[in-house]
Amino acid sequence: LYACVDFWLREDVLEVIKKYEGYILLNIANEAGGYVVPNDEFAEVYSDIVFRMRSAGIRVPLVIDASNWGRNEENLLATAEQLIKNDPLHNLIFSWHIWDSGISNERIYDALKRSIDSDIPFIIGEYAPMEVKCNCCIPY
Repeated sequence: LYACVDFWLREDVLEVIKKYEGYILLNIANEAGGYVVPNDEFAEVYSDIVFRMRSAGIRVPLVIDASNWGRNEENLLATAEQLIKNDPLHNLIFSWHIWDSGISNERIYDALKRSIDSDIPFIIGEYAPMEVKCNCCIPY
């Protein structure tokens, strides 16, 4: 995860980000984080990363993927308020990747409703008609 941040903070990359900042959503790291990442660790690491990126002059909206390869919406919903509060620009977007064939319509609805009720900028960052390895259908 920190290797991705080091890339974003390279001078040549910062120049491009700043030049096009009116048009960029910056996903810090696609699907970073293992299967289980405790909420306190998730919040601590991303708070540090956001601070480093803002300190380098990055003002674009930063996208944070859920842990478990983007699939753990609970990490996002549990930590979003704290992460937004810790961001000096309060400009974060949280991305959930719906790739689970066992997912229910209720889980999708509940996650979206919770994000709306909590005023969390929440997107479905990735989805497909089937889970990885084509294990069947995802009920959208």
